[in-house]
Amino acid sequence: MKVLLVDDEEHIRELSKRYLEDIYGNLTVETTSSAKKAMRLLEEKYFSAVISDYRMPEMNGLEFLEELRNRGNDIPFIIFTGKGREEVAMRALNLGADRYIQKGGDPKPQYTLLAQAVKQSVEHDQAQKELERSEKEKTSILNSLSEVVDHQDEDGRIIWANRAFSEEIDTAIGNLIGEYCYDVWFDRDERCRGCPIVEAYKSGEREEAMISSIDDGVWYIRGEPIKNADGEVIGMLEIAADMTAERKTREQLKKVEEKFSRVVESISSAVFILKNTKVLYLNHSAELITGFSEKELKSMDISELVSEEQKELFLDRVKKVQNQDKGRIRFELKVMGKDGEERWLYLTMTHLEYEGEDTVLCTGVEITDQKYLEDALLNL
Repeated sequence: MKVLLVDDEEHIRELSKRYLEDIYGNLTVETTSSAKKAMRLLEEKYFSAVISDYRMPEMNGLEFLEELRNRGNDIPFIIFTGKGREEVAMRALNLGADRYIQKGGDPKPQYTLLAQAVKQSVEHDQAQKELERSEKEKTSILNSLSEVVDHQDEDGRIIWANRAFSEEIDTAIGNLIGEYCYDVWFDRDERCRGCPIVEAYKSGEREEAMISSIDDGVWYIRGEPIKNADGEVIGMLEIAADMTAERKTREQLKKVEEKFSRVVESISSAVFILKNTKVLYLNHSAELITGFSEKELKSMDISELVSEEQKELFLDRVKKVQNQDKGRIRFELKVMGKDGEERWLYLTMTHLEYEGEDTVLCTGVEITDQKYLEDALLNL
């Protein structure tokens, strides 16, 4: 820790430097004789704190402090001056000094007190700056989220809100502070039924709910308790996401899936969706053709059904289609049914994104009878 000590009396500078560095081994003291010289040193070097005398020529300690603060320099500043100057102490503190220490008396306890004051002021300054940095970082992160985030008290008053909240209801953040969540958010006179914020205050744990808005929207809302060191709930973080579009999309997707399922279940071809060799989906015709139930097919490696002479070919084509190396592949495939009899499929493989994954859609038309007929004709 490096400290700048400013005093126009040389013996005070030397005495202060010796005692402070002896008492506090981690302290390095640089001295100068005037406030103007100190201003230049502060521009050139980094110091953790300033210790300054009050009565000095050209610029006294308070004028020095005032000039620093006017320049936006908030370095910890300690006035170290003679006794009987209480009015100086008051003015110093009003100007933003961190401490006021009187000179005089036994040097050792006096400089021990001064060293402690320096240490405490610097640690407080560092902690404050770290808190400010942390708050700025938190605010920056929360403002970058698309989800609505706000801090509420137990009555639902908004203490802090992020940019997404402001943009969602087209109101400046400053105008949200102190307002009731349910009023600005849902235009209501009382808390929403099933409000997760209320429930989280009761339980002391995270609570979640889906809340409908007045415009027929649907919001997912989560209450995250803010607790003190003793585990007491002292506030609540609300996190909300608009699920209206997602709900509509899900409803539309459900209709499409139902329609797809009806179509797929009505056809006579076997339909599989594979991830590598695991069956993710199959229709009823796949059960009828292979003789295996849905449960059995989903629990096995599908390549077990493929004839030995075609197994390598089958695995290679599944891999290529799944990785989108090939668009659509058609070929004849011999499989073994549960009854041990051979079945022939005319198989079409197509890449499919299913539930967010790269998969293979297999559609197999059974051609067992045709193959037997071909063999019979060839043997005539």
